[in-house]
Amino acid sequence: MRIHLTYLLLLLVSLPLLLASWLPSNGHEDPIVIVLGTKLNEDGTPSSLLKSRLDAALAYANIDEGITYIVSGAGEAAVMKEYLMENGIDEKQIKVEDKAVNTYENILFSAKLLPDDSSSFTIISSDFHVYRAQAMASSLGYNVHVISAETPFLDRLYWQIREVAALAKFWMTGS
Repeated sequence: MRIHLTYLLLLLVSLPLLLASWLPSNGHEDPIVIVLGTKLNEDGTPSSLLKSRLDAALAYANIDEGITYIVSGAGEAAVMKEYLMENGIDEKQIKVEDKAVNTYENILFSAKLLPDDSSSFTIISSDFHVYRAQAMASSLGYNVHVISAETPFLDRLYWQIREVAALAKFWMTGS
């Protein structure tokens, strides 16, 4: 019985990465990219998790310089914008959504900053998180592609366990 519980726990912890591995991670060359925020360090700098998302956005910038970035998250959006600008992204390319406090709001509020005729964009988030982010955006009627930012090794277990609970909540409530 104990072995079965261990396997079940391993499956649950691995679920977000398994689901994310089924998604293409190419961005589909969308001209609009939404970078989902996450908590900052206590000193107000990007956490390792947020930095990996921002670095993925910078790597995507090398594909196409005409991208519009929407950085999203209450408290962290301004820091995200500053990080992108310090690393070569023009301020005119960055829009700030600073009201969202969860993934659903990140997508909902960021979508309000899209051009009126746009229903497609790319989401950049952590590898364990992109499945849920894409599912939420699709449930809101958007055609979304994802780019997975690698989760720093020391953060991986905590975030994967948390994501299992968040996925269950999304499947039950739709938000």
